[in-house]
Amino acid sequence: MEPKNWRTIAETIGIASLIFSLILVAWELNQANSLARTNVIFDFLSQHNEMHLQVASDPEMARLVSLLEDPNGGELGRVDAVRAKAIAERMVNIWDSIQVAYREGIISKQTYDVNIQDVRVNLERFPGLKPYIAFFVESYQIPGRQLNEIQRAVLEASVQ
Repeated sequence: MEPKNWRTIAETIGIASLIFSLILVAWELNQANSLARTNVIFDFLSQHNEMHLQVASDPEMARLVSLLEDPNGGELGRVDAVRAKAIAERMVNIWDSIQVAYREGIISKQTYDVNIQDVRVNLERFPGLKPYIAFFVESYQIPGRQLNEIQRAVLEASVQ
């Protein structure tokens, strides 16, 4: 073979290797992004599961949750009110994390919509939490600031 043919063969192999490398890098990025999305969703679920486990394993938390589920639960004592406020803050933080994950493209619109529905369901399920959620909702009402979908859902549910 002539040196010119060897050069053509080497260039063709080089270009094919470069294309293959780019395809491999794109595939690896896709895998990493998929893993990141999955980890974010698992993190949200883990935070909820941790709250459920605490209720299941701590009789005081179970008693408080039963009061928060009762629409006629009445006034909470000082310690229970502090706990209810902490639960509300944790829920709001989880919901804010979901909003950020959606805005940054980490979770899909479908996952986001499921979580918005979760906000509504939780606020219907825990009417006793509404005053404590309202405490955080008031911080959303800054003049000139646009509310995101989760914040609007929280506002709507906490007013009812």
